[in-house]
Amino acid sequence: MKRCAQLAALDLLSTVGEGTFATYLGLRQLDWSESSWASIEPSKELAWVKCYNGGLECTRLQVPLNYSDPEDQSAAIAIVRLKANTTDSPNYLGPTLCFVVSGVLSRCSLV
Repeated sequence: MKRCAQLAALDLLSTVGEGTFATYLGLRQLDWSESSWASIEPSKELAWVKCYNGGLECTRLQVPLNYSDPEDQSAAIAIVRLKANTTDSPNYLGPTLCFVVSGVLSRCSLV
C-alpha cells in the first residue's frame, strides 16, 4: 500500500508543472512520442522493448474488443513497466500493477 501512495503522489506530480514519472526516474531528454508507440507492433503476447532512453520497457498488447468474438475487432493497449531492481529485500511485497487512465492514477494493487 505504501508503494501505491508513492505512485499516487508521483502521478499527482506528473499532472502539475514540470514533474513527470520520467524525471522522477532520472530520465532526461526523452526521445519518445506517439510515433514511437506506433513503431511497436501490437501482439497477443507481451513483447517488451526498451523505451524512454532505455530506462523503461514498453509493449502494446492486442486485446479483443469483444471476448465473445475474439477474432472480430481488437484494440492495442500501451503498457510501460519499470522492473524491480531487487526481490531479495524483506520489504519486497511482489509485483505492483497500477492503472493510469487519462493521466490519473486509478488503482494500484499487489499482483
